[in-house]
Amino acid sequence: DAWAGSGDKAAPQKVEEILDIVEERSGAMEDFELTAFPYTILIKAWERAASGAKDRKRQLEYSDNAFKVLTRMQNMGIVPPPTTYNATIMALNSSSPMNAIFYFLHLEEQYRQQEIQLDTRTFNCGLNAIASMMKPDAAEKAMEMLSRMKEHATKDSSVRPDDTTFNIILKVLSRSNLEDAAQRADQLLQDMIAMKPIRPSHVSFSTCIIAWGRSQDENKIQHVEKLLAQFEKTQKKHRKTGKTGSNAVYNAVLSVCYHNGSGELLEQARETATIAMQTLRSSNVTADKATYESFFKVMTFPPLDAEKENLVETEFGRCVEDGLVSMDSFRVVKAAFPSVVEKYLSEHQGPSGESIPNQWSKRIRSGSRR
Repeated sequence: DAWAGSGDKAAPQKVEEILDIVEERSGAMEDFELTAFPYTILIKAWERAASGAKDRKRQLEYSDNAFKVLTRMQNMGIVPPPTTYNATIMALNSSSPMNAIFYFLHLEEQYRQQEIQLDTRTFNCGLNAIASMMKPDAAEKAMEMLSRMKEHATKDSSVRPDDTTFNIILKVLSRSNLEDAAQRADQLLQDMIAMKPIRPSHVSFSTCIIAWGRSQDENKIQHVEKLLAQFEKTQKKHRKTGKTGSNAVYNAVLSVCYHNGSGELLEQARETATIAMQTLRSSNVTADKATYESFFKVMTFPPLDAEKENLVETEFGRCVEDGLVSMDSFRVVKAAFPSVVEKYLSEHQGPSGESIPNQWSKRIRSGSRR
């Protein structure tokens, strides 16, 4: 297992050498039981090798090697558990999502005939393969698989959908060109909220928000604001423990507002961006570079006024204190409200022009200051 996760190019060969020894000893020692574990580890090693391979030929070769390990295991009379099937699907997906889907469907048919056992992660691996393909019918295929999982789960709880299942499908819907993709994503999120013990995470909400952002619905900003309020409601319990949440949902809201900040949606986008920033602050969630960039871009769309300048000045000051002023933020704010930038430059005795004082961007990694 250590070799498989090492990232070493020779890892699959090293694991295979160990497997050869294990097989040899199992044949020579009566009390030595050979299990699926070493074979699964070798399949994972080939999967990692396929994922890291840069050329298509090697990806296919390594994925094929992973499948050969499964065959070798079955030839030894060992029945693969779900973890082995899962690793095999992932290995196939590294080189050919289509092959991974076909193999999953083959496994599901065997499972339906009660010939093998699968688990929730097996279906999630199949869903990931569908997400990787991103065909026009990906959303439909993913929703169909969810329906089958629910049907299977009435007789076998080991394949019951979990939060990962829903999050993968939400991701597929957020990338879909279906006219009602956002509505479907929203309904799926509501199903998650109602389905115990599943609890939607910041990933669930942010993905659904992105789906609305890509939609053509004229009320999409209102839907985004509603989801933000719903997310805040779900987070109140966890904040009582003193934990601070992720900024992913707030960043998703601000990003949607920025990319939809034109025409009839402009004022709605600004209002929702302001609410998102205020909510982030009241929730003691930490802003990052992306948070500030999106907020400044939304608030500096014309027409400009004193109220917007005050909001930008307050957040720009926090951005300076946090050391998260990127060149994008600097230029956007300076172009719209030059007095705001000049004020902080004078306070920090920094140079004017296009340069940013080092302390203003001290928390931004080198190469990411644009």
